[in-house]
Amino acid sequence: MLRSLKLVLLALVLVAAPAFAASVAITGVGQAWSLDYNGIVDVGGVPTVQPGLTATIGYKVTGFYFDGTRTLLQMDIVVHNTTNASVYQNSTVTGIGFNTDPNIRRFGSGATGAYGYLSVNTALPTGLGFMVEVCVSGRMNSCSGSAAGSTQTGQTRHAMVQLAFAGNLTNGAVITLDNFGIRYSDVMSQSLGINGKKGLGVPVTPPIPEPAAAAVFGAGALLVAAALSRRRN
Repeated sequence: MLRSLKLVLLALVLVAAPAFAASVAITGVGQAWSLDYNGIVDVGGVPTVQPGLTATIGYKVTGFYFDGTRTLLQMDIVVHNTTNASVYQNSTVTGIGFNTDPNIRRFGSGATGAYGYLSVNTALPTGLGFMVEVCVSGRMNSCSGSAAGSTQTGQTRHAMVQLAFAGNLTNGAVITLDNFGIRYSDVMSQSLGINGKKGLGVPVTPPIPEPAAAAVFGAGALLVAAALSRRRN
């Protein structure tokens, strides 16, 4: 019952926050986008958007090819922990998650760099029940992260991810990434009364593309806005 209530509260928070359903269709090597994230922390049983608990994650496709057996998608991920240090004494980004369509094959998928492990079909361990199909973190077979795989307030760190998909998807098939989320750990703010909490980060803007792709994503944003308008009506 309590879990269900928390999920309802989380849904209300996400609706109230200026969030968008971030979705990216992979088109080829060189495609790049970034997402700004806010932070949600469970305070007294209520998931609450915390001011100043922020991050920006940049994604870039560095490889997209068929090796004769499967399609391999390689991405660079750059994590900027932009949390307001004057409000938070500590904030760490320890996991980066998202979904893929189609689903990845476990074999041949992995990560290197600051976040050196990739896990599949797991929860971002924030206490808010946010499930992802792919998680990049510093801990094997877990999305809980570690000191080695973390980005502190004010830091920028890098990871390289390789995802494997069944069949040849390079000839017109579409790979979609969505349900982006990140995990905060050890969130501390004396002024806000937060002491060592975990938190969930969700996108607060649509994907911000490179200039060459801005028109395409601009049209997509208009379609999303129109769909939301029709749904409200």
